[in-house]
Amino acid sequence: MQKIFDNSLKIFLLLSPLFIFKNYQVSLARSLFFVSGSLILFILSMNLSPKRVLKDLWFMIFILFMFLRVFLNGGLEHSEWFNFWYSMAGFFYVLCGALLFKTVYCYVDNIKQYFKPILIVCIINLILVLSQYFGHDLLWEHTVYFNPIYGSFDMPQQLGQYSAISIPILLYINPILTIIPLTCLILTKEVSAFVALFLGVLFYSFYKNKKFIIPILIIIFTFLLFKNLNYVLSKWYTRPIIWEHTVRAILQKPFLGWGYRSFNDIVIGEYSIIGDHQNPGAFNDYLHTAQEFGIPILLIILMFFKKCFLKFKNIYGKSELLICLASSIFIGLINMCGQGMIRYASVSGTFIILLAFFCIQAEKEYAKGFH
Repeated sequence: MQKIFDNSLKIFLLLSPLFIFKNYQVSLARSLFFVSGSLILFILSMNLSPKRVLKDLWFMIFILFMFLRVFLNGGLEHSEWFNFWYSMAGFFYVLCGALLFKTVYCYVDNIKQYFKPILIVCIINLILVLSQYFGHDLLWEHTVYFNPIYGSFDMPQQLGQYSAISIPILLYINPILTIIPLTCLILTKEVSAFVALFLGVLFYSFYKNKKFIIPILIIIFTFLLFKNLNYVLSKWYTRPIIWEHTVRAILQKPFLGWGYRSFNDIVIGEYSIIGDHQNPGAFNDYLHTAQEFGIPILLIILMFFKKCFLKFKNIYGKSELLICLASSIFIGLINMCGQGMIRYASVSGTFIILLAFFCIQAEKEYAKGFH
């Protein structure tokens, strides 16, 4: 049964960024796959003996708070039954993400065996990206985006995000393999993902005691930034405006927020920040979360990551694998400052699993320290 579970998790990692169902829009199809896959993995784990038990106060409080939030008025101008089921749908999606994390954390042992699907996804995306770069789309019939480089994803941002968080994983397998996702990231021209990767490399260099590399990286990054300053500003010109209005909305309801999927109604609303197009989010997962659910839930999430970081800080020098996993998580967390990431099922599934891997490896290294 363990082998079936292991293979199912590998399939989940492989198909999360690739899954397409003809009768559904890509984002919806992958959201359904994320929910179904999380539930299937949980069901398969029910006949297994747990490798470890999840005991985390902040994790528990997070789930409890999100559940209680369902019964509170979201503040939108809809009927009560609509608000309730809308919030319930949001909670169910969050619950599946939490269930995925718990299942992986409790029932996975040999982490390295799960890296191959991530490598395969990166290779497939490199093939698709190169074909798109030269004007031949092998996957999609057409694109609605100005930047046609998006690989198997439905937006270039998602490809950039996935490529960035996968680089430390491929670095652990073989440093040469990092050329694959790095090429995809460069061709997407996604500023937020590139900045997150740069900071992630600094993070990795610092904890690998290669601090002499840091000044060189800063010089290279500064040069690239000023050389492409106009492009960077053109990509980021709406963000300060959106962030300002998001903060204003947060301050109006700082404790409970406005409710699930209230961003377009509350923040964008009458401002018409980006013309006639509805904005998919705040370009910042932390602000978006606080706007929907309030500042307390954001603080709970940050306390969970603070606990993870403090444990890592005490044991990081003992494991190359742990540093690579920590770098991948760090890149994801930084990327969420400039883009929405955790809400995209094609990327969030892999990120949640990598977070569980990090916690597993940190627990192992922490336990070794007492023997």
